[in-house]
Amino acid sequence: MKMKRILTSLLILTICATVSSSNAIVAANCKQDQKKEKQEKIKRLIISGIVTDEQGNRLDGVVILPVRESDSEPPVGTVTHNRGQYNMVINSNRRLVFSLAGYESQKIDIKGRDEIDVTMKKIQKEK
Repeated sequence: MKMKRILTSLLILTICATVSSSNAIVAANCKQDQKKEKQEKIKRLIISGIVTDEQGNRLDGVVILPVRESDSEPPVGTVTHNRGQYNMVINSNRRLVFSLAGYESQKIDIKGRDEIDVTMKKIQKEK
């Protein structure tokens, strides 16, 4: 009788341990699924466009950088070439900063677009 209780207790402990480790595996898989789902929502886009001044002249040498999410993230961007044209690969949820000496910087939300044309405004000199 005593032996039957001990065996029953051991069986219950074994079942509880198995269920507990199964729950831990399910929780870990759930976290991985959530991370994968979040990464899938952030899609990478190839963005291109043309940068001009207010008169419609195409501007070479405009620096285009994504707004960085942290200081540890390397600044990866591009520069307009070939008569104001640019292209780059970037996350769809980012903002871009367009800058050129003598012009006001422009911050543009990507909003999932793959073509973004920008008009740069000259900095007004105070008299």
